[in-house]
Amino acid sequence: MSEEESDQVFEEGPSKKCNCKNSKCIKLYCECYQNKVFCDNNCHCHNCFNNSSNAKQRQKAMQYTLEKNPSAFQPKITTSDSKPDPLNFGKHNKGCQCKKSGCMKKYCECFQAKVPCSDQCKCIECRNYGFLTKEHFIRATRGDEDDFLYQLLLTKDQDHLQSVLSYKKPLFEQKEIEDVSNQIKKIISSNETGPIDPILDVFIKLLKNASD
Repeated sequence: MSEEESDQVFEEGPSKKCNCKNSKCIKLYCECYQNKVFCDNNCHCHNCFNNSSNAKQRQKAMQYTLEKNPSAFQPKITTSDSKPDPLNFGKHNKGCQCKKSGCMKKYCECFQAKVPCSDQCKCIECRNYGFLTKEHFIRATRGDEDDFLYQLLLTKDQDHLQSVLSYKKPLFEQKEIEDVSNQIKKIISSNETGPIDPILDVFIKLLKNASD
């Protein structure tokens, strides 16, 4: 890999304000390096090599990183390629493997990225359901959060939605599913949504599956 090619992996922009102590900021543990931006004066790192002054060392590190993992610098969180994702139904490309944190600590990459765990994950005793907790969801359907459900309806990518919905199984009762259905119908009737009705059937079906 030439220096010119390695430089293309990096982007201009503010740092992630890393606090690296031992990695020299040339390992994927460093948020700046991982996100393709240089460290700057806002960082509190030590012995940093993730800067233009250490071009050769950085180039070698990048080459080694990419040889081990060609997609190392690709975005870890993806959404649907062709459909809107207004509620941040993004998911981690590889998924997390948390064992003890319940996926509620920042070293869970899904939790850190503010996305729910999905079927890509291999975590144990996960509690990172995103909005898919029974309490949050029912509160959203019975409160003043019509926009919440309306935005949910705009997420029309069934496969992507199901990946998140089917991973964790909130215990919805039949009456609660009916409440959700009625609320969604109300939202549909009060908004010029166009051909959005089919997603209602899909969503209610997914909710029922999650209750089984």
